[in-house]
Amino acid sequence: MDLRRRGIEQRIVIQPPGERSAAPDHHLVKALSLGLRFWNHLNGSDAGTATQFAKRAGVDTATVCRALRLAFLAPNPVEQFAAGKHPVDWTAERALRWVQLPALWAEQRRVVQRD
Repeated sequence: MDLRRRGIEQRIVIQPPGERSAAPDHHLVKALSLGLRFWNHLNGSDAGTATQFAKRAGVDTATVCRALRLAFLAPNPVEQFAAGKHPVDWTAERALRWVQLPALWAEQRRVVQRD
C-alpha cells in the first residue's frame, strides 16, 4: 500500500511497487492527443496561432503549449500511456507539467520507467 499525490488529491495505491495501472488514464491520453493535434496543426497549410487552436479545442493557450511538448515523446512511453501500462502516478497533470522533457528517447523511457 502506498499514498500517491495526484493533483490536489491523494490516492491509496494497493499494488506491488513497479506494478502498472490496468486501464488507460483518459485525461493523459487526451493530453497526448492534444499535443499531437497541435503539432499537426502547426505543420499544416492553414496553421494559425496557439490561441486560435486553443479556442477551437476548448482549452486555454497554456495547456496547448504544454501539451505540444508531449508530441515529442518517445513511442514507448506513448504506447504505455495509451495501453494503461504506465506507473499509476503518471497523470495528465504530471505529463503536462513535465518541464524538463529529455530530448533523448532513451532518457525519456528511463524517466517514465523509474517513476
